[in-house]
Amino acid sequence: MKTRNECRKGKIRVLVYPCILLLSVLVFTGCGGGGGGGSSSDSAAGGTIENDSTSGTSSTVPTGSSGVYGPSGPSGVSGPSGPSGSSSSSGSSGSSGSSGTSSSSGTSDSSTSSSGLTNSVSITTDANYRYIVSNSIPETTDASDFSSPHDMSAQSISLRMPLSGNSATALTHMADQLSGFPQYILGAGVDGVILEPTTAEVENSYSTVWVKDGLPFTGENNAHVQPDGTYHRHGRWLTLNTASSSVHSPIIGWAGDGFPIYDHYGYSDPNSASSSIVELASSYKQLSGSRPSDSPGGTYDGTYVQDFEYVEGLGDLDQCNGRTGVTPEYPGGTYYYVATDEFPGMPHCFNGTPDDTVKK
Repeated sequence: MKTRNECRKGKIRVLVYPCILLLSVLVFTGCGGGGGGGSSSDSAAGGTIENDSTSGTSSTVPTGSSGVYGPSGPSGVSGPSGPSGSSSSSGSSGSSGSSGTSSSSGTSDSSTSSSGLTNSVSITTDANYRYIVSNSIPETTDASDFSSPHDMSAQSISLRMPLSGNSATALTHMADQLSGFPQYILGAGVDGVILEPTTAEVENSYSTVWVKDGLPFTGENNAHVQPDGTYHRHGRWLTLNTASSSVHSPIIGWAGDGFPIYDHYGYSDPNSASSSIVELASSYKQLSGSRPSDSPGGTYDGTYVQDFEYVEGLGDLDQCNGRTGVTPEYPGGTYYYVATDEFPGMPHCFNGTPDDTVKK
C-alpha cells in the first residue's frame, strides 16, 4: 500500500496512517509558516534606542546630525579639542589638545543613564568653530533630578561656538536685565547636556524683578527636566565630586562664546602651572538681613538671584565666574569659566560674544 504526507494550505492532510514522529516536523517546517523569529527593540523619543539592562550593551541612532550646523571640518585644526581622555564610540581616543597646538576632528560617545535612555553626543571642530550635537540625555542621573512631573526625553541639540573665544567690550547677560527671563543658555557639557544657569521663575510685580536661583531647587545634580522633556543643568553635577582635588580640574563643558568651562580646582596663581592647586572661589556674597518692602519679603536666604551681590576681588573669579590664566589644555593662557558650589554655580553672563545657536 502506498503512503504519503502532504501539506496543503497550511493544514496537514493525512492520506494514510501518519508517522507520528514526522507529523510535528511537517506542521512546523513543512508548511513554511514558522515566522516571528525576529527580535524587537524599543525606541526612546528623539532617536535613541534603549539599552538591554541584562547585557549592558546599547546602540544609538544619531540625533541632530542633519541640523543647521552639521558636524564638519578636517582633522588636525589647531587648538585643543576638549577634555583629555575623551574617547570616540569607535574606540579611538581623541586628542586632549594639552599642548594647545593640535586636535582631532572631534569625539563622540554614547552611554546609558539610570533613566534607561541612552546618552548620545558628538563634538567636532573645523578651522573656526566647535560643534556639539547631542540628545541632552545625561550619562548618569540622581533620583532628585526627577522631582518635577515631567518625563525626560531625547532632544535634537545642535550648538555651534567659536573655536577660540574672544573677550567682548561688554558682558552679555543670559537673562534679560529688565524682564528677568532667560535669553541664552550657557552652552553644553562635554556629555552634551544643556547648561542653563538662569531660570524663568520670575516675580515681576515689584519695581524691580526678582528671579529665583536654580541651585536650591534642582537636586544634587543641580539638574531637572523641563516641560518639553529637556534635561538640563543649572550647576555642578555629582560625578564631578569624584575628581581629584590635587590636580587641575578638566574641561567639563563649552560656553556659547567659545570659552571652556572647568570644574573648580585650579592653580593658586592663575599664571603659573607650577603653583599649588586650590578650590577656586566665586566673588559673590549673600546679603544679610531682610529684603526691602518692595520685594517678595522675608530674609536674604539665597532663594533669589537678587539675594547675592558681586564684590570684585572677593574670590578668585570675576562677575561671569571666570578668569584668565593658564590651564593644562591652554599652557599659553586663556579666559575660562569655572563651575563652583556656591552662587552663581555657573556663569550668568558671557565674557565673549555668544553664538546665535545658544539663544533661547
